[in-house]
Amino acid sequence: MWRGDAAVLRVLEPVRRFATMPGVPASALLLALALGRWIPMTAAIWHIYILDCDGRLYTGISVDPQRRLAEHRAGAGRGARFTRGAERIEMRYQLALDSRSEALRIEYRIKRLSRAAKLALIAECPDRKTLLIGLRV
Repeated sequence: MWRGDAAVLRVLEPVRRFATMPGVPASALLLALALGRWIPMTAAIWHIYILDCDGRLYTGISVDPQRRLAEHRAGAGRGARFTRGAERIEMRYQLALDSRSEALRIEYRIKRLSRAAKLALIAECPDRKTLLIGLRV
């Protein structure tokens, strides 16, 4: 046995275990092969959120809005440049959505709204269906 065979077998083990599971997409198997471990590929719940950054409004999307808020507050690394200089960052609106594409479409529409319209949206705090109808998504 060649010295690298043990490493190859270690990498292939997750693929061998999960290749027999029904409904596992080929992309998940390739990812497991590339990373050497299994990462569950569950459908993520995406969120749209609006932050108040010292009176300015920032709109974004995330699968974990509380983690993202902490990143924005940290001010460095993965926080948006828009929020880095803000001393007070508060989440004003958050809504769970079905998919990333839906979240991106809604984010685009919200970012094009005027400040007054965004403040009205925050005050109304619409559910998903009302928001989709109001933004004509």
